[in-house]
Amino acid sequence: MPHISRFLSRLMRNRLGGTLAEYCLVASLIAVAVAGVFSSIGGHPSRVFSIVSSYLK
Repeated sequence: MPHISRFLSRLMRNRLGGTLAEYCLVASLIAVAVAGVFSSIGGHPSRVFSIVSSYLK
């Protein structure tokens, strides 16, 4: 476990690590938004895709 924490601390100090953390945060927010859309429409993915498809036609 100390190896992981040491790796993460070095990664966060590095500029690339900060950028990676920001991308992970954005990806997680998008995933939460998609999950919210699925649950608000009813949680049936086929229904969601058919609704989206009808808007795109």
